[in-house]
Amino acid sequence: MNWVLGLNYIKRNEPDYRRFRTYRDKASAGTEVPYTMQLPAAGNVFETGRFWSDLTDIGYSNGLNFEKRFSSAGDKKAPVIKAGYYAEYKTREFRARYINYQYPNTADFDQAIGQELSRLPLDQIFAPENIKRSDGFVIEEGTQPQDSYQGTNLLAAGYVSGFKSFNKLDVTAGFRGEYNVQTIDARTNTGAININNPIFAALPSFNAGYNLTNRSLVRAAYSRTVNRPEFRELAPFLYYQFEYEAALIGSPDLKTAFIDNVDLRWEMYPNPGELISLGGFYKNFKDPIETYLQITSENPQLFYGNAVNAMAYGIEFEFRKSLASLGVSKFLRNTSVNLNAAWIESNVDVGTAATNQIQNRPLQGQSPYIINTGLYYRDEETGFSINAAYNVFGPRIFSVGDKLFPSWFEMPRQSVDFQIAKTWNRQFETKLNIQNLLNATYRIYQDNNSDNKIEKNDEAIIRSYQIGTLFSVGLSWKFQKSESH
Repeated sequence: MNWVLGLNYIKRNEPDYRRFRTYRDKASAGTEVPYTMQLPAAGNVFETGRFWSDLTDIGYSNGLNFEKRFSSAGDKKAPVIKAGYYAEYKTREFRARYINYQYPNTADFDQAIGQELSRLPLDQIFAPENIKRSDGFVIEEGTQPQDSYQGTNLLAAGYVSGFKSFNKLDVTAGFRGEYNVQTIDARTNTGAININNPIFAALPSFNAGYNLTNRSLVRAAYSRTVNRPEFRELAPFLYYQFEYEAALIGSPDLKTAFIDNVDLRWEMYPNPGELISLGGFYKNFKDPIETYLQITSENPQLFYGNAVNAMAYGIEFEFRKSLASLGVSKFLRNTSVNLNAAWIESNVDVGTAATNQIQNRPLQGQSPYIINTGLYYRDEETGFSINAAYNVFGPRIFSVGDKLFPSWFEMPRQSVDFQIAKTWNRQFETKLNIQNLLNATYRIYQDNNSDNKIEKNDEAIIRSYQIGTLFSVGLSWKFQKSESH
């Protein structure tokens, strides 16, 4: 029997996020012609202004787990019964504020002076002497009622499971019941929004493995899982994402999604720590949560919504192998490789009531293929290790559009991560991590002809950017008990 008690505290403060947009005629490219500051006619979240936000999350958790093994601890075939509960309570407080710099909305304002000010360099344009009602800029409050919200989430779950071996057949079955109550208190320009979603989720699971030999088996599994909307996805708060030049807003009517998962695979374990696996899977989604695209009078806007139903199926191959069998050298003995590759086909049912929707399309965020590979070297004697990982995914829908405003697709991106680590005296470990070594470009394209395919020569590129390579160095210290003899 074991128990756990947890406290989680998150504080996020965005103290002064400054945003602006400048423009210049293409004919002036490469010249010294100054850029002009784009100033809004009215307050909004994406033009010249300043933004502040403050978020506090507090979570409390408690769990109790019981396990009864009907044999000695070393007997892997012994019948086992497990049961327990988990309880969690979260609270969130969020507040945001923003202001805009604008021209005064007065009849006597000199537009010529305004144009002159708008071409000043960034370190001069918003100087205090330029903030004035006449012949300068004014600061207007843009904060809306929807720019703050409070939320709570109560989760109470209980489970029971059992394992039984029938000669070559191993069976595990269980049931988990989750009662979740999610609340949001917020306001919009039209009134208060009070969300109270009590939902009970019945989550059965079943896993059966038949041992073909001592090192290989076939496995069949079924489970039901749940995907609940986050506070941010429910709250009617509008946030501007500068990397996509689009606003993102939550949807108070968002539903909880349920997924039925079926898995069938063959597994082989040539040696300890090694694996060869080939399998197929099927998933059925009810009310899957997706990101949708809508065009407003100003900028594109993203929001969360539920599709009626969706399904996904595919095959997956996994290979994990030591290179020791290739030779007797120390390098090969300490090196292993890993490959995981999957092909996935998905389809969304948009429902008969939907208008202008694409009737057959992939699930938002689901790639048609995913490949992960890794090369790992570890020397136990010296405590030295090197890891390199490579990842690529197929084109996937970034935000769901329709026949009038086509979907955005996120294009494949080659990713390489690298790590060097050294352990000292079994207690200290230093690490050098390099993430996104290739500094791969993030690319968002628009599917102009709504055929769920991207032809780069014909389709419009929406965004293209890089986030850089991240280098980090870490030191960890493991405290160990001294042993007495």
